[in-house]
Amino acid sequence: MLALVKEVSTELVVRKSKFISIATPCGSADELKAKKDALWLLHKGARHIVHAAVFSNLSLFSYSDDKEPKGTAGLPTFEVLKGAKAVNIALFTIRYFGGVLLGTGGLRRAYGDSAKQCIEKAEFAEVKEFKTLDFTASYQDIGRLKRLFSESDVEIIKMEEGADVKMTLGVANSDFESMKGRIEEIIRTKIV
Repeated sequence: MLALVKEVSTELVVRKSKFISIATPCGSADELKAKKDALWLLHKGARHIVHAAVFSNLSLFSYSDDKEPKGTAGLPTFEVLKGAKAVNIALFTIRYFGGVLLGTGGLRRAYGDSAKQCIEKAEFAEVKEFKTLDFTASYQDIGRLKRLFSESDVEIIKMEEGADVKMTLGVANSDFESMKGRIEEIIRTKIV
């Protein structure tokens, strides 16, 4: 899956209507609403602000036609996002009406083309899915563990020192079982 590196915007004019598309990182429905509210404040003369958003995985999404005819704005925008395989992203298209009715087919094309143009300009980075792994190790094992972690794609999320060392790691899903096994060998304990 891909994540948007930074916000990007484009502008498209179709038969005197101006379509401004903005792709922005977005991780939740609350954040989506806040961003849309902020756009309404910036674009007071706009007729519509439609959106499509995909969160955490491609099965969690939202889109809205914002009073355009059903299926003519949010859905074409969502289809562009789905095709890009992007997550944690919102794409807003602000429409300033130019006085010419576009019809349902024209609206679908205009919103879809505007979204496509914005996504083509965007820069994405690969997102790795990971799981957390919690365990306790003795101080004598820390050197070997840190060596293992430095050779692997592992992130130490939390490390608490006391009588022993409690650790929480972020491990890529694809490496989880093998990393868990290697840690269990070092600490000589089964991780539950």
